[in-house]
Amino acid sequence: MIPDQHPSRNSEDIIHLKDFFLKCPFVTIMFVFLTILTIGGVLKMSFIIFIILAIVQGFNLSIIYGVEIGFAPYQSVIFCLGIYTYLSYSTLCIFETFEHYVKVRPHIRNIKTRFTPVYFFLTHHLGRFGFFIIVIPFTFLMGWWVAVALAFIADLKIHHAIVGIFLGLTGSGIIALILYAEIQKVVSNPLALAVVFIGISLIVGTIMHSMIYRMRKSGKQIGRPQ
Repeated sequence: MIPDQHPSRNSEDIIHLKDFFLKCPFVTIMFVFLTILTIGGVLKMSFIIFIILAIVQGFNLSIIYGVEIGFAPYQSVIFCLGIYTYLSYSTLCIFETFEHYVKVRPHIRNIKTRFTPVYFFLTHHLGRFGFFIIVIPFTFLMGWWVAVALAFIADLKIHHAIVGIFLGLTGSGIIALILYAEIQKVVSNPLALAVVFIGISLIVGTIMHSMIYRMRKSGKQIGRPQ
């Protein structure tokens, strides 16, 4: 009986992959295109490092490193916008396609469990339309991943969610440019600049994590059946 189970599992995997390719062809095409460029050596190692820094540390370190490899600050922000928008769209597509997939379901359920109380808190105080507005500052303050989780829980259409996330990312990029331009007048050393921006990120991150914790605590009370 055991060997008979494997074909069904394989067929389920194939079905979900087909659904993903059909629903999100842009994600697949871009991934294949970037993979070919990387393997072919078209993308230089310096740009790959730039992408990694953008994903791990956000706009600030990307701007600093981008200047070191020859990008203007605004060019680094534009590249970051493209990277984050692609990641947001890809993640929402993956969540939507694989939500009921047995192998992935527990991980998606954990994300919902963690952020659903925050969603209850926001919709209770702002309403459903207000929640769409709050996606913008959340992206600005916390990054694309929190906004993606909240948009998924809210069951927003992908194109609506991406608009809010992109606006938040744009605001974040503009602030990062202003901060870089002003702090660079006082601190010109790239390493010192990186330390300053990491410190700012840690402070903002701590404040936002505290806010999310309070929202989750309040949201659990709001979402609890009376």
